[in-house]
Amino acid sequence: MSAFICQEKLFNNIYSGLLKWKDKIAHYTSHSNFCSIVDLSDDRIEDFVKSLYENNCIAVALRYNEKIRTNPLPRLVRTHDLSVCQFLKDLTCLHYQLCEGSIPQQDIYKKLEDLIRAVQKLIIQDLPEYKKATWAGR
Repeated sequence: MSAFICQEKLFNNIYSGLLKWKDKIAHYTSHSNFCSIVDLSDDRIEDFVKSLYENNCIAVALRYNEKIRTNPLPRLVRTHDLSVCQFLKDLTCLHYQLCEGSIPQQDIYKKLEDLIRAVQKLIIQDLPEYKKATWAGR
């Protein structure tokens, strides 16, 4: 698969998902790198998403041995009809796009991985099958 700079819509979805599920994300990441570093205030969420975009531009340039060019991300717009599964898919797509050069060793990549795990938990723990499952065989 080729690397590419993700569309603006993906970053809007990530921004929207963080705003929509930030309380649950904070709960599921309370013991991880993500919440210890990223304050989930609206301004910090916007900064985090913009940093993800910049790193996406850097990763693509590294992949193709090009000059790094980062055009500013346009103003982030909230997506109101976002599903949690689309949020996860967008995070996973971006994670793949960021796997070039030294980016996987950076804190932002680790935060993204923590965020993906939190959204996976959010989805799984809302499934009827999970809710019906017993705890410790009880």
